[in-house]
Amino acid sequence: MIDGFKILNLRSEANLHGNSNLFNNWETKISKDGEIKYHVQEFKSLVFINKPPPKNCTSLRGSLHKYYNKGIHNHDDFYFQQVCDTIDDLSKRFNLNLHKCHLNNLEFGVNLKLNDDVSKLLLSLISYRGSIFNEIREDNISYFQCRKSQYIVKIYNKGLQYQLKDNVLRFEVKVTRMQFLKSRGIPISTLHDLKNKKIITELGNLLVEIFSQIVFAPVDVDFSLMSKKEKILFFELSNPHYWRNNDTSAKAYKRKQRNKKKFIELQKSYSNEPFYHAAISYAIKEKWNSLFVQNLHHT
Repeated sequence: MIDGFKILNLRSEANLHGNSNLFNNWETKISKDGEIKYHVQEFKSLVFINKPPPKNCTSLRGSLHKYYNKGIHNHDDFYFQQVCDTIDDLSKRFNLNLHKCHLNNLEFGVNLKLNDDVSKLLLSLISYRGSIFNEIREDNISYFQCRKSQYIVKIYNKGLQYQLKDNVLRFEVKVTRMQFLKSRGIPISTLHDLKNKKIITELGNLLVEIFSQIVFAPVDVDFSLMSKKEKILFFELSNPHYWRNNDTSAKAYKRKQRNKKKFIELQKSYSNEPFYHAAISYAIKEKWNSLFVQNLHHT
């Protein structure tokens, strides 16, 4: 559900630099000129950065999901009630004014168990709204992302990241400009807003919508039944570069929309699993909705 977040100006009713939960164990970063740049402290996957005057502010970034799991992992389900409890815990522990803690970044998504290897889906990725997916490698994780001006679409093998026995797909959206959510009619501004069930429901709808706009190559295709013309079209549309926004004219947009429909028809006609991606889209919606029902085994 809710995962990563960033607050550039944390509003606390007390002095965070001396907060007992941070053990007064701040690491000081010094500039080349010998001046204090900032103080940094980590606590259960959260990173606090305190900047001295003239800025005199504290920022906070990290994962609410990992924080709930004592900073260890975020590969299980994170229920809405747990999100609320986690935010309340932060408020109490660090004397935060939730109404004044304005979010600058926000990640939301789901961990979804698949019957098949996650790579089956990842290898069929092509593009999202005119941008191709790039594979990014960091430490022990490799993920695919598509960067837009105000948000990033990310999809990867969460099971591989944590060496799990299950095939766990992670699909998430990282909002880098909160204006994106406002433009979609989702009024998230502060930490307190993340406790609003109606708003979080709307986030889930947006997550499903974004997944449905991804262009995938059909999986397990029987080319022997295709005509020559269909094969040419298939390979043309399977090329990620075809979907780039090189031509932004209305005519080019309409042509791509028509070809996207043809691509889907090819999948229905010649794929042995014609509704594979649609089934995952439906599963994402079901997973998000299930996270509003607290599972007693996860309390």
